[in-house]
Amino acid sequence: MAVFKTAAFDLSATPPAEVSVQRPRAVPETARPRPRRPLGWPLAVPSEILPGMNALLISCSDGRIVGRLDALLAEMGHADANRLLVPGGPLPFTRPGSERRVALSYVREIVDVHDVRRIVLVAHQECTGYARALGGLGFDQRELLERDLRKVKTLLETEFSGVDVRCFVIPWHEDGEGAAYGPATPVE
Repeated sequence: MAVFKTAAFDLSATPPAEVSVQRPRAVPETARPRPRRPLGWPLAVPSEILPGMNALLISCSDGRIVGRLDALLAEMGHADANRLLVPGGPLPFTRPGSERRVALSYVREIVDVHDVRRIVLVAHQECTGYARALGGLGFDQRELLERDLRKVKTLLETEFSGVDVRCFVIPWHEDGEGAAYGPATPVE
């Protein structure tokens, strides 16, 4: 039998002949309980408590446009806005079925919990998310992006009444000195 000492085992003791080791069973994801929120967890955070959190940016996850997104949010007074960044930005909201339902559920959670009053939709030219979804960039990107932004704006305004939705496109500029993303321009 092992002898216990304060805060350590006596390593000279011989272990029992049979040691039963139970390995944890894999639990299917659907059978795992959802984490519980602590008591008193607010269902919604009033915008007076977290004033910067009353806006939501929905945009592409492309790292090349981060500076332009930050500049746009700062210009609008929403530097601390919630962010939902996915490849293609508003693209999942244009898709039928589960892709749209999942995207809307994410937005609903953020709108409800953070008392969001403004959604900023941003798409950008030379988007690889759009290129992969549409089989290449052989199309008028600006026209397609603006059309999709208007469609998603209508969807979000219908789903979330009382939320102001603004749309922007970040253009790709090529000139004699090089290529770069320009400042975000509004889409009406």
